[in-house]
Amino acid sequence: MDKELRARLGMYDRVGQFATTNASKFPEGSPGQQAFDRVSKAAAVIRTEASASTERTRAGRAQKPPALGDIVLKLDAITRTARVLARSTPQLEEAFVLPRPKRDDVILSTTEAFLRNAEPLSARFIERGMPPTFLYDLRSAQAAFQKAVDAKATSRVTRASALATITTAVAEANAALEEVDVIVRYHFASDAAMQAGWTNARRLDRVHRVSATPGT
Repeated sequence: MDKELRARLGMYDRVGQFATTNASKFPEGSPGQQAFDRVSKAAAVIRTEASASTERTRAGRAQKPPALGDIVLKLDAITRTARVLARSTPQLEEAFVLPRPKRDDVILSTTEAFLRNAEPLSARFIERGMPPTFLYDLRSAQAAFQKAVDAKATSRVTRASALATITTAVAEANAALEEVDVIVRYHFASDAAMQAGWTNARRLDRVHRVSATPGT
């Protein structure tokens, strides 16, 4: 949840407290009470969506680094072993080149190629020190990496969906606040204490942003 959204939720909380404090002036079923209720519901939606999006994004990001590290380590071992084998079979080294940069799609396609090319040569790789299970281990690492890539993609979709829902909820809350603002401003125009309380509740704290360029 970013600072701006956190500040907005802080405002909604103060508005809710204002509604509780002045509940007698906004009877059940009145336009004011219904508007306060809409603000409260919108705030609840925002908190739920923001929290779920954050958790899923963290989960998606957390899976990828270890999965990437594991699969690259296994691909690198095969590449190094292939260089040794290439001393007697020169063309072999070209079949096991670990590309850079290591994009997700490139890693997955490279892994598939390594598995295909190493299968008929597995005995020679094992003779040079690779574990007997190195192909199985690489397939397992491939599956784990694919799962991590998919999780990250899902988290991006979830984040986009959550953002759309939050944007709608903020618009609903703002519309309700505008309605309450008119009621308080004009219906209770002579109540100075209520005006001051509403002004405090309705304020939106400024978000201080750090400039990306020093001195600007």
